[in-house]
Amino acid sequence: MIQIEENYQQEQKLITLPFSYIEFCFKILDQLTRLPQIDSVLSMIDENYRILLDDLISYYSLRFNDGEKLNRLKKL
Repeated sequence: MIQIEENYQQEQKLITLPFSYIEFCFKILDQLTRLPQIDSVLSMIDENYRILLDDLISYYSLRFNDGEKLNRLKKL
C-alpha cells in the first residue's frame, strides 16, 4: 500500500494526494484505538501483521503531522 501510494504521488508529481488510502486506514485505526478492547485484540495478531502495522505507523509518522493520533497509535 505504501509503495503504491508513493508511486502514484511521483507519477502525478503531487506533493499532497487528493485521497490517501493510508490516511483513510489510519483514521479508522485511530477510531479503533478508542475502544477498550483494542489492546487485547492487538496482542492476538500474527507477528507478521504486527510488523506490517509497525511499518505503517512509521510511515504515517513521516507523512502526517498529527501528534495526538500518532501517540495513541504508537502505544499499540
